[in-house]
Amino acid sequence: MFKKWLVRKLGLCVIFAFLCAGAVFMLLEHISAQMIEGRYMDSEYVQAQMKREVEAIQAYIAEHDIGLNHFYKVAKWMDRDKITTITLYDKDNLIYDSTISYLAGTMSSGIQRKPLLWQTLYPIHLKDADVHMDLTVYLKHHDYDRALVGNLLVFFGVFLFIVLFFVHRKTSHILHLEQQVQLMQGGMFHFPIETRGNDEISSLARNIDDMRKVFIQQVQAQNQMHDLSRKFASTISHDIRTPLAAMIGYLDILINKRTADEEKLRQYLLKSAEKANQLKALINHLFEHFVISGQQEAMADKESRIDGLSIENMILDGVFLLESEGMAVKTSLARQANYHVPIGKELLQRVLDNVISNILKYADKNEPVLIETKHEGDHLIISYQNKAKSHIDPSLSTGLGLMTCQHILENCQGALEAGNWDGLYLLKLQLRRYS
Repeated sequence: MFKKWLVRKLGLCVIFAFLCAGAVFMLLEHISAQMIEGRYMDSEYVQAQMKREVEAIQAYIAEHDIGLNHFYKVAKWMDRDKITTITLYDKDNLIYDSTISYLAGTMSSGIQRKPLLWQTLYPIHLKDADVHMDLTVYLKHHDYDRALVGNLLVFFGVFLFIVLFFVHRKTSHILHLEQQVQLMQGGMFHFPIETRGNDEISSLARNIDDMRKVFIQQVQAQNQMHDLSRKFASTISHDIRTPLAAMIGYLDILINKRTADEEKLRQYLLKSAEKANQLKALINHLFEHFVISGQQEAMADKESRIDGLSIENMILDGVFLLESEGMAVKTSLARQANYHVPIGKELLQRVLDNVISNILKYADKNEPVLIETKHEGDHLIISYQNKAKSHIDPSLSTGLGLMTCQHILENCQGALEAGNWDGLYLLKLQLRRYS
């Protein structure tokens, strides 16, 4: 069920902003009231304010040339300024009172009334007379109004600040998310997508990050398939080259009739057919085992074995191939055929073919190749020794052939050792031997 977390958070933010702004407003109102009341407790301040108001009225009267009969014009000044009441006296006669809208026609026609004792009279110069004025100005209310306006501005400022702060956080997250998506568009997928909170924007960020991870996995899978394809091509080259070269050598002898012995010709023909069948078996199984994992083949090898005579014949086939390439071979084979080793014939043939292939590629053809088999305890040792070429192109060697051989032998209770000493290259195969 889709939950509108962002809408809820925005609503809570508005409520929180209103409460905070309201609290600040109430606090400012309290502080403003205390300041205003404290200010008007000072009599000197009040007198100064009254004097300033009297001067303002006198300036207004002089500017508009106001006399007694036109004193009602002062009401306009009272309307546009603060809450004010004015009373004019000529000696003991009341000639103007703004509270009752009374205005005497002449100076002598006023109401007989003395100023009250608590009233303060200020001299005022009219156009046609000099009178005394009692002025009451409600300055405190004016200050309260100004304080209210200022406090309301602070209220709305705090409210907008909190709301905009929340909105800014979300918009900045969106902008940051946009920047990270742009990095992904540029192929930079190793930067994780940052997630904040648990709202819809965070859910979107997590979904984009999941897409990024899936894409990385797909790219890695494609690269892995590319590497496997390259290894597959290298494996085909190692596993097929040697039996194919041997078959070509046998066929060359048959075609050119290099021997008149019909029995040998028949054996070469059988060897050619055997190599052809070996190639067929390799092609059928390479797609399943082109990268040796050791699992499936190790299970098959535990049920397979090969006897000592077959091993000797496979070694001699390699001798024939080396000699057909013009290389001298010296052999020392242990003549004991009553044993077997726990490895399939096809896998051992692949190992020996890889060994012969390496000798043909890297051995010095002017020096003999020494091949020896011997028994050490319950192991069969097959060793190949030759002198390496003085100059070998490193790009010709991938190391995949020896890795394949080593993996095969390890899965069949065997081992492989290789080394180079003073220009002599020694390769030793060790297989578990059973009587």
